Amino acid sequence: MADTFPVLRLGTRGSLLARTQSQLVADDLMRRHPGLRVELLIVRTSGDRITDRPLHEFGGKGLFTKELEQALLAGEVDFAVHSFKDVPVTMPLVDTSGLTIAAVPARHSNPNASPAGSAAAAQRRSAASTTGRGRSRCRRLSRGPPFTVRSRSLRAQIARSSGAGASS
Repeated sequence: MADTFPVLRLGTRGSLLARTQSQLVADDLMRRHPGLRVELLIVRTSGDRITDRPLHEFGGKGLFTKELEQALLAGEVDFAVHSFKDVPVTMPLVDTSGLTIAAVPARHSNPNASPAGSAAAAQRRSAASTTGRGRSRCRRLSRGPPFTVRSRSLRAQIARSSGAGASS
């Protein structure tokens, strides 16, 4: 008699990046365990709903994980995939004592890496940048003058222009 696998319910946000990351994990699990089925369940988070104001006004990073953690604790999903960058290190918005970070996929190339070379370095020193992420703002400001950074929430604009926001 053949082994039968249950369908695992993978909780993920609806953004294109979250769905892509989750599908990569699901595909890898199904490849490693023939017969296993993984179903993606979209969980709309507070961070997805708030697009017109800076997230730090509402609790910051935990806004992208709160509903995923609640779905895990309620048994609505079996596991979740989420970027570490949005996981709160201190003061989570949900009691996480019943949750475990069970696996961390291999990291791929860093799209935020700066190009090398003297022309690129000169451009970085005199460049201006617009970001809505506090971490990016701090990293860029650490380069010192004359680098300037304008803070602006770009989340809604990027999602609308790329078409990725439709199912977030």
